[in-house]
Amino acid sequence: MARSWQASVGTAVLALSVAGCAGVPDGLPVTSPGGAAVAALRFPPLALRVPRVGVDVARHVLPNGLVIYLAEDRSLPRARFTAIVRAGFLGEPMDRPGVSSLVASPLRQGGTTRLAADALTDELETMGANLESDAGTENATVSLQVLGKDRERGVGFFADILQRPAFDAGKLALAKERLKESLRREDDNPRAILRRESGRALYTEAQPLGIALTPALVD
Repeated sequence: MARSWQASVGTAVLALSVAGCAGVPDGLPVTSPGGAAVAALRFPPLALRVPRVGVDVARHVLPNGLVIYLAEDRSLPRARFTAIVRAGFLGEPMDRPGVSSLVASPLRQGGTTRLAADALTDELETMGANLESDAGTENATVSLQVLGKDRERGVGFFADILQRPAFDAGKLALAKERLKESLRREDDNPRAILRRESGRALYTEAQPLGIALTPALVD
């Protein structure tokens, strides 16, 4: 009760202080010189321009069916690669919810059959590269950002992660424990509860989006 009373008094004092500062004394400028300079700034109107395939973006289809989109941007000396695979939450088997997260999360952390996890991390850090993997609703992604001068070396690691992942048992077990702990904390987060219960009500358990993932299901 004392804290509530103190909070009410503090709010009233703050409101009176703000009200007292609302007016500008006679003779003083309404805006500062800096404010006037900001108000005088003018910018050209923003125009949304969507890159067009065949004009701004090149499209190539490899013999194995892989489709590559290439967009050139020389504003920074770096290269970015993203692989998008149709393997998200919606594609999970009904009896194995959460499997896409457990595959995507340790994909990068588990290393490859050619290079152990710690060695791969050292190589990427030496180049200042960032290689990550994640799973979403409709797809899973693996992305690489690397300096332009190291792009060929970086793409080698990128391809290894996609084609020869090791799925280190220790990293996979750690990913499972992290996921289970995150699920245990959901009941402390109103937004997570709303997302979980609304999905269950809208989609029902006949759809992957309606299945509420629990620590028991992760095991």
